[in-house]
Amino acid sequence: MALPAVSQAATYVVTATADSGAGSLRAAISDANASPGADTITFASGGQGVITLASALPAITDSLAIEGVFGAVTIDGANTYRGFVINGPINVTLSNLVIRNVRAVGSNGGEGMPYGGGGGGGLGAGAGVLVGAGSPTVSIVSTAINNAAVFGGNGGSIPMSGGNTGGNGGDAGFPGSSGGVGGTGSGPASTAGVLGGGGAGGGSGFSPGADGEGGGGGGAGYSSQPAGVSSFLGGAGGAGGMRAGGGGGGGAAGAAVFAFTGSVTFVNSGYSNLSATAGTGGASSSGSPGADGAVGSIPSYAAPGAAITGSFALGPAAPVVEATPVPTLTEWAMILFGAVLAGAAALHLQRRRLIS
Repeated sequence: MALPAVSQAATYVVTATADSGAGSLRAAISDANASPGADTITFASGGQGVITLASALPAITDSLAIEGVFGAVTIDGANTYRGFVINGPINVTLSNLVIRNVRAVGSNGGEGMPYGGGGGGGLGAGAGVLVGAGSPTVSIVSTAINNAAVFGGNGGSIPMSGGNTGGNGGDAGFPGSSGGVGGTGSGPASTAGVLGGGGAGGGSGFSPGADGEGGGGGGAGYSSQPAGVSSFLGGAGGAGGMRAGGGGGGGAAGAAVFAFTGSVTFVNSGYSNLSATAGTGGASSSGSPGADGAVGSIPSYAAPGAAITGSFALGPAAPVVEATPVPTLTEWAMILFGAVLAGAAALHLQRRRLIS
């Protein structure tokens, strides 16, 4: 009978500061994702310095510890990309890193038709670290997140001419996030946004808008049907009237760290220069405009059901100092006994010298 495969932890060493290729951080994350088990990424001297991203890093999808060198390893998002995305029921530790110049932008909701509502804008969240689906357990240790900004997407507006289809919702710009799909006058109803996605606009034929999850709600189709709302932060879609309602603006929060699910624990970590800008609601000429999104806690934000704890404060990160172990009573007794024996031996030698 064949024995079950055993997951083997592996260590991947970053040897270059290049964005991609052999020895890069990007390659190490991809290799660790493909290797079952709790892996580790470390940085050799050639991999220390500034790693400037030319595209988003792969999402972390397997248990992993990324162990930087305090003050010597910087991940730079080039004012365009997130630092890290973490998805899955996994354990992840990020330690001794600087994450800087990172951005997260929710996409705009799709434009509706005169009788189809506008889509809700996507959520802006987690420019430094985004903890997504699957309830990950994340520790962020002695890590600084600097110059991080998030932007919610704008709600879709309603033009004066066109058809009956609602606009699609925007997304939050990471794997797993999606905006809803717009409804039609005679076909499927609009669908809700997922993980920061905006709800889609309702189609004509008295169709309601769909709800967003952090993204804005979708605007209602024309007439008096209800508009979509958001489970948190996103603006509600506009109600329908003679024409459809505009989409709600996406919310914005957690510029440094945002958790949709799971838990994040900070240890000796810090931040500086963070900002969050919510999206604006979409306009409508004869229906109601969508509401603007709201701004939540800017340094870190936990969505309903997630948790964030620990020391994360304005200012630099601090290294973790290992505590000096305190001897137990048994160890103190052995130390004292050894001292007594050493003293007795010294006294015996002294007496022998005096006698001789």
